[in-house]
Amino acid sequence: MNTVRTVSDTKKDFYLAFPKQVNQVYRRVVDELLVEVHLLKVNQTFVYDTIFALGFVTTFDRFTVGYKPETDRFAVFHALCSALQFDSDRIRQDATTLSDLATRSPQEIKPLLTSLDSGINLEPLSGQLRAIASKENFKYSRLLGVGLYALLEISDPDDIADNTKREELLKLVGETLKFGSDRLLKDVDLYRSNLDKIEQARQMIADMVEAEPKNALRKNLHRSAQQLLKQLRKTQKTHKKMEGFAFHFRIEENGGVKRRHSLLLVIAIKLIMSSSEPTLIVVMTTLPDVSQANSIAKILVEEKLAACVQVMPSMTSTYMWQGKLCQESEHLVLIKTLQANYEALLSRMRSLHPYETPEIIAIPTIAVDQDYLNWVITQP
Repeated sequence: MNTVRTVSDTKKDFYLAFPKQVNQVYRRVVDELLVEVHLLKVNQTFVYDTIFALGFVTTFDRFTVGYKPETDRFAVFHALCSALQFDSDRIRQDATTLSDLATRSPQEIKPLLTSLDSGINLEPLSGQLRAIASKENFKYSRLLGVGLYALLEISDPDDIADNTKREELLKLVGETLKFGSDRLLKDVDLYRSNLDKIEQARQMIADMVEAEPKNALRKNLHRSAQQLLKQLRKTQKTHKKMEGFAFHFRIEENGGVKRRHSLLLVIAIKLIMSSSEPTLIVVMTTLPDVSQANSIAKILVEEKLAACVQVMPSMTSTYMWQGKLCQESEHLVLIKTLQANYEALLSRMRSLHPYETPEIIAIPTIAVDQDYLNWVITQP
């Protein structure tokens, strides 16, 4: 009997622990953390450490600034940890231990991260970094990357603020820890970009509310919403859902100032965090057995990693493997999902796939029927 927890199990546990509706501005942050960490934990190579804890706590804290009421923010964090089978007190304490270490010994943190050398005892960080560097095929994760970045941000904020120095530092860290720097650089850039955009949206609302009299606020809010939509249209097609937010904003104009303010904040952050229309991709893989292919297809759909999976009839694959010509019977599997789901899907496929080096290829779509795309979007 399969006892491996699914994404659905984890989400169910979260909503049992936090039965209220999650504030819609922050719902995406919570959902992505649930899925990402669930998929990490079911992977047998995942190892919990305080660097991961710092990345997890930092991501949640930074992206949920402004969650109201504040007591619900704490409750969401506790429910998130409970659903992921973490002790919320321990993970926050582990994160605090590491951030305090970086605050107390900023001069030693950078050489430790970039050369595994420091003049003083920096446990538990020293041991964890050496374990990562010495482990063959170490399982890197985005949250571990955020944890490493948080240590550098605390210990050397000036270099981190400089684009060139930051890139050089992160490359050194990736090379020292032997998992490479490409993903670390990409993850940190995306993390910083999203934080900046959310902060810009919050600041825009705060400035307008503070500076403008109520009788002028309505016009300014409306104009700002229109400017956000106009700016987005210049670079990408606006998703119909975003247009819907703007429509609701317009019909709410005669309502109270507070209601319009909240609605504009939702529009701004939704637009910024969803700067392009969700993109459908088709992911291809091959499997040796039809029953195994159907089993994996079922798992991917049940765990909301794919909207539709198709298993093709048997075919013959010809290829070279370890110097030998091979001809094997295989089944082509086509997986329809959103590009935003790819990393989670890739991680899950690697854990399920029987091959040592599985073929997992994502193909972008040139055009998709809008009704079908809307259906795919509603599946996760």
